[in-house]
Amino acid sequence: MPIKCSCQHCSNHIEFEDSRLGQTIECPHCHLETTLFKPEAKASELSSPSSARSQNTSVELKQGAYALGIASLILGIIACVFYWTPFLEPFFLWIAIVGLLLAVGGLIMARINNKTGFVIPIIGLVICVVPLAVDVAFIGGSAAMLKIASWRAQRAAHEQELADAKAQMKAYQHNLPIRAAESVRAYVLDLRNAAWTEFQMKVCQTNIAVEESAVNDAQQQFNEAKAEYDRFMATNNTVREAVGRIQKTGRL
Repeated sequence: MPIKCSCQHCSNHIEFEDSRLGQTIECPHCHLETTLFKPEAKASELSSPSSARSQNTSVELKQGAYALGIASLILGIIACVFYWTPFLEPFFLWIAIVGLLLAVGGLIMARINNKTGFVIPIIGLVICVVPLAVDVAFIGGSAAMLKIASWRAQRAAHEQELADAKAQMKAYQHNLPIRAAESVRAYVLDLRNAAWTEFQMKVCQTNIAVEESAVNDAQQQFNEAKAEYDRFMATNNTVREAVGRIQKTGRL
């Protein structure tokens, strides 16, 4: 049979089945925990000091978890909205971290409070995780993009080196016949210069031989002329002696 009682916090009416009598539930109006009771049994049930103390502790934990969840939710929304502001990302990232810690604290308090009041802290936790996840993804994506860019730059450098090597090879192959022809031409010129030098040496040797022969002939002619001169001088001296004797003696 349905029974109605009032919430112990907001005094709004709660309707429930009599089989749930004495259970502690979350008020659908204020979202705080309250105990289901019969209206005539309210005074007797609330008269127990231990029950009242336990209920007060539960309410305080519920309110603390709710407050921490709301705070983390607000900080998470602020971080998500203003995280995209240029040059302010680190500040709002720290706001998201603070909201995350508050949400964790709310979850711990909800866990102590008979596993109730998780909704708001979980929502705050999820919202605070969003900018952190975006930042981690952005950092990881940036690192991956930098690595890809570095790999592409290295690949482009290797391709450029390969292209330069191919160009040098083509230039070498193109210039190889020219270089070979130049080498042959230089070799022929060297041979011709060597032959011309040898020819000039032979000419010089021939001229030297001719000059030596002419010198020898001149020397021989000089020797003959000298011998003739010596004979002439000897004859002249003989004549002078004869003339001298004639002049002295008057006879030969």
